[in-house]
Amino acid sequence: MPQLPNETRWKSHEACLATFISNYYIYVEIRTEKEQEFDKNISKILDNVAIYREALYLQKQLAVIVKALDRFQSDSVNISDAVEIWKDALDHDLLQSYRQEIKKRYDFAIQPFHLFANTMDPKYMGRRLTGEEEETVEQWVASNLSDEFLAVMLSFKIKDTDMFPATLFKEELAKKFSTKKWCKLISIKNKK
Repeated sequence: MPQLPNETRWKSHEACLATFISNYYIYVEIRTEKEQEFDKNISKILDNVAIYREALYLQKQLAVIVKALDRFQSDSVNISDAVEIWKDALDHDLLQSYRQEIKKRYDFAIQPFHLFANTMDPKYMGRRLTGEEEETVEQWVASNLSDEFLAVMLSFKIKDTDMFPATLFKEELAKKFSTKKWCKLISIKNKK
């Protein structure tokens, strides 16, 4: 059954396109069988192969957005992940024609504390931040936390083994442990 998109749900837009695409040939078959009774305007839409191709392409683009939204709404997402999700959307080939709009939303949504969280997350360590974003983080930490914490953050960025155990910087460990667990390990190690 054809699905109509809901104004507030991106998934419904993707589902609407998926329904149209998966049923396209059935619609054409029905139109062929009942040509006399079929609405001419709908026939024009079905005869226009460019609309079908555009629906295929739009569905691929929406799939990227839906995947990003699923990640944003995940039970295990944290604010450091938000930066990565946005950057994935900014860098995705299928979304390049919307890059400026996505960048505007990114600039509106992502605040210095998101960038800070991304910098301090062992999975990301701020690797994808621009030089300007790194500067923003450093200024934010210096003005909102302390110079001492700025020193800790910079030591973390360079993987300073005088401050942090080298084994905790292994990528395998960062991928397997949540940021919370990773920080707890640091805390335990520093108490010894």
